[in-house]
Amino acid sequence: MIIARYNNIVCEVNQTSKLNPTRRIRFIGFFQGTDEMFIAKYKPQFPNHTFQIFLHKRKPLYKSVRTLIETSGEIKSQLREYNLNKLLD
Repeated sequence: MIIARYNNIVCEVNQTSKLNPTRRIRFIGFFQGTDEMFIAKYKPQFPNHTFQIFLHKRKPLYKSVRTLIETSGEIKSQLREYNLNKLLD
């Protein structure tokens, strides 16, 4: 299981099995802050998960996970709603 941060999007990525390498993605929320703050916030909630962060030297985000986040319809709609709320505030 992976907790992935791509820009300000936080997702949980599950691989169904090793024989069938399809991945499922679940939107967790948005996070603005440093990488250390991100790990400090989510590590207690997900202690057994691997953390991957976009453009991070020690915890890089896999390209397959990044592509999955970019193409997910659920995440696109959440991001659209988040950006609209930021503009209205």
